[in-house]
Amino acid sequence: MRPWLVVVGIVFLTLGIGSATTLYLGDQGAVSSSNGTGPISFPLGSNSSEVLTLQGTNGTTEHFRLQWAASSPLSVELESSAGCSSDGTTCWPSDVLVQWSGSTSGDWTGAGPFHYPLLCVLKNLNSDPSAVTVSGRASAETSVHETLVVSLVLGLSAAALFVVGGLAVFLGLFLASDPYGPPAPPVSRSADDVDEILDEPGPRH
Repeated sequence: MRPWLVVVGIVFLTLGIGSATTLYLGDQGAVSSSNGTGPISFPLGSNSSEVLTLQGTNGTTEHFRLQWAASSPLSVELESSAGCSSDGTTCWPSDVLVQWSGSTSGDWTGAGPFHYPLLCVLKNLNSDPSAVTVSGRASAETSVHETLVVSLVLGLSAAALFVVGGLAVFLGLFLASDPYGPPAPPVSRSADDVDEILDEPGPRH
């Protein structure tokens, strides 16, 4: 067994685990963002309508919450847009996401994806004006992935460190302690031993 080789192998394995963990966590991150409109308050005249443009944030996962309240019953629709003019003053409605009829308040949260901007259409069909308050809030999370080059480098580094570390630990545990150690010291003999060897009869021919 060679303890120093085992220690070196453990160090390489630890570095490999660190590289693999960095690669895994790099693919699990997410960036959150949000923006919204309001709350804004305004009077809505009798037998009139108002269209509010509500901006949002696109991402991997999206949520949008609309809250509104009025002093008299309104008809309200939240619609996605099919596009807007180049100056942004006119947008064309697409799908209706949620609607209320003859209500004085509403609270809705939906999951995207959405086509922003969203359009909040309020209609006052009463003979009296209505005091209206509207709030829209969008939130989104976008996954963050490592670039292909970074992922490739981290993956190859982790694999190489695991191989080298495992090999070092294996050799450290099962390799002989020191097959190339220093040679055995020469055997010294005293003068009496030499005389005894010389006095021994040699082979007879």
